[in-house]
Amino acid sequence: MIIKDKIDIHKLFAELDMSKDRALDVNELGKFLLKLDKDITREEIEYIFNKFDDDGNNSIDFDEFKKWLEDNDVLKI
Repeated sequence: MIIKDKIDIHKLFAELDMSKDRALDVNELGKFLLKLDKDITREEIEYIFNKFDDDGNNSIDFDEFKKWLEDNDVLKI
């Protein structure tokens, strides 16, 4: 989706960051994932969240977000 639609990941991250604290919590990421898959479970959301959260601080900063997209060939720079 990100490659196909040429989405600006800075803009996407800012839109997902509803609290504007420059980090995503599990609920913010979850709302996005539910838009992509209305049948996703809370357990699946938490699993995906933990994959993004490299440092285990229960938030995803922009660098973690970008790194995960790059590492998983979702983002081509």
